[in-house]
Amino acid sequence: MEDSIERDLPSDDSNGEMSDQHTESTLIPTVTDYESFFEQLSETDTKPAILSLIPKYSNAYVPKRMVAKMSPPLQLLYKSEYIELDYLNLLKQLSKSQDLTN
Repeated sequence: MEDSIERDLPSDDSNGEMSDQHTESTLIPTVTDYESFFEQLSETDTKPAILSLIPKYSNAYVPKRMVAKMSPPLQLLYKSEYIELDYLNLLKQLSKSQDLTN
């Protein structure tokens, strides 16, 4: 069994490239394929985590602050000027700008 697995793996002299046999039979998903896939995922009864990274679906993954007393999501705290601050100055700025315990 181990021999059959090794036979299917690319050899060391392939420099990590796939053979023509593999690339010809492999279909690369299109944007439409991805959109269809994400749409189908969103219609399931579960809440797949991958959709939290897709802008069209990410709003469903932001916690509702009124229901649970939680800190605001990090995406709401982001400001481009904060990138230049060191850790202590960032903490000072955030504590001035809003109360994170609400």
